[in-house]
Amino acid sequence: MLSSRYNRFQTIITVVASILFILLPVIVIIEKYSLITKDFLGIFAIFFMGVYLLFLFFHRSPRITFDDSYININRLFKSYTYRWDQVTNVYLSKKEYYSVLLIFGQTLEAMKLIFNDGKALVVWGDMYRNMNEMREFVTQKLNEKMHFLKADNERHLKNVFIDKRILEMF
Repeated sequence: MLSSRYNRFQTIITVVASILFILLPVIVIIEKYSLITKDFLGIFAIFFMGVYLLFLFFHRSPRITFDDSYININRLFKSYTYRWDQVTNVYLSKKEYYSVLLIFGQTLEAMKLIFNDGKALVVWGDMYRNMNEMREFVTQKLNEKMHFLKADNERHLKNVFIDKRILEMF
């Protein structure tokens, strides 16, 4: 059994930034002693940003437990359990777009598991400290369903599918 572990630095930075975004409007409101000011919209936007950053971090990086039979995914308000045979595709290293507020974001390295119900689990490399251990465990369980990108600059639709039966022919 293998459980995911958060990257401490990433977690601390996200939580501290979110707390600052949440507390800054409270401090401004307390100093002015008035809830209705001309700056209320800006104060609310900063507060919303702090709450949203916290939600986004814990929603996009769930607690994951891999064992011999199941994959358990625990998000903030839901948990999912999949069997290993429900995984249809695996991308061990893939560039995925991590968006924040729809217009801001960046491309990060991730591992992606696609399940037979159409849902996907994207495991961001920067969020977990034991990413290599998780990749090794997934490789051991799902070696025949692996996909590898030809190069980093190619589009996601152009993947090379490595099938063991084809390799055995040569």
